Amino acid sequence: MSKMVLLKDVSERTGCSSALVSAVLNGHTGRIRASEAMRERIIEAANDLGYVPNRNARGLRMSRSFLIGALAANLSSSFVPEILAGIESRCLHTNYGVLLGDYNSEEELLERWSGFQGRGVDGVICIGNPVSFKKNILPCPGMKCVFVGGCVGDKECGGIWVDRASLSQLAARAFAERGHRHIAYLTNHSPTECNAWRNALLTHGIVAGTIRSCHNFFEEGVAVATAILQEHPELTACFADSDLLGTAVLTAARHCGKRVPEDLSVLGIDDSILCRISQPELASLRQPRREQGEKGAELLMQMLDGEPARDIVLHGELVCRASLAQCPDNHSESRK
Repeated sequence: MSKMVLLKDVSERTGCSSALVSAVLNGHTGRIRASEAMRERIIEAANDLGYVPNRNARGLRMSRSFLIGALAANLSSSFVPEILAGIESRCLHTNYGVLLGDYNSEEELLERWSGFQGRGVDGVICIGNPVSFKKNILPCPGMKCVFVGGCVGDKECGGIWVDRASLSQLAARAFAERGHRHIAYLTNHSPTECNAWRNALLTHGIVAGTIRSCHNFFEEGVAVATAILQEHPELTACFADSDLLGTAVLTAARHCGKRVPEDLSVLGIDDSILCRISQPELASLRQPRREQGEKGAELLMQMLDGEPARDIVLHGELVCRASLAQCPDNHSESRK
């Protein structure tokens, strides 16, 4: 039978005090500060040694469940699994376990929330549209919450999200540098909520073209994108609010006889597996999904340890693939 790995074993491996090791592994970094390099060193040592905390004993001593709920809208979404992997990874060698719940309607959201409360979870990480959570489950006195994907404007709740303005700037720059001036935007937000996109284009001297709202469904995306391309033959590029909608634009382009990227460049958001199986491969804006999960779990543990809620804003990056190319007008001029 293998020997149980204790905190002192991780302490000896890293040369750090047991108090520091405990603080890092349990997310209690407010009381004892550790550099990012030291934190990674301790977590790596815990992984190598196979350290597993005794959650039951600690929970009895502190009258807590040491359970974190992770509540997600639509587990089949392209970005949710990686966020969940980040949450699980960050909790792995702490005293906290993760209880998963998903929902596809407001009724299911309330049912899962009630189930978490019944299990006595110490806090919840909510993944999805903050508006739904704010409408249905807030305020909830005594329950610590972190929202991954947006901010609900509640000072008692933490928030982890990717700055949409920075994503818009990345997309606008990618198209402008390739000479595109006629660009459509297929979004699951209302056109009145797209000022970040309009402003990003204006920084490159481009007036926003057609902006069309669409739910994040493939069939609806194909129909809306087909209508856009038929109504606006001058378009040379399209920015889609998800990789799913990006692949819908690729399909619509084929329906309209447009070649990608020779006639139309397409850019999505998420950098999911859809990008690599589409034809041609879809360029996308990568969001640090796993990091969102890790930081969400760490922030919630800190809040459970008495630290105040706060917001953490992350940034994305452009991943170039075959669907993003020079504007066809630029190609024509270069041949002259």
